[in-house]
Amino acid sequence: MIIIPPRKQTSVKYPGDGGELIEFDDKEQDDNARPELMSHIEDLDLPAPELMFLALHRLESYFLH
Repeated sequence: MIIIPPRKQTSVKYPGDGGELIEFDDKEQDDNARPELMSHIEDLDLPAPELMFLALHRLESYFLH
C-alpha cells in the first residue's frame, strides 16, 4: 500500500519558472522564512508499516577499503 499525504497549501505564491524558483528558494533559506500554512492536516490515523525497506548505495565499497 502506498500512502500519499495531502498537499499542504501555503500563503506564498511560488514562481512557476525553475530559475526564478531557485532564486526565490535561496532568498527564503537566507531569511529563514516559514510561510504560513493555509490548510492543516488533522489526525491522519495512518496504519503502522508492516515492512520497511532500507536501501544503501554501494555498501560493498565500504568493506573493500
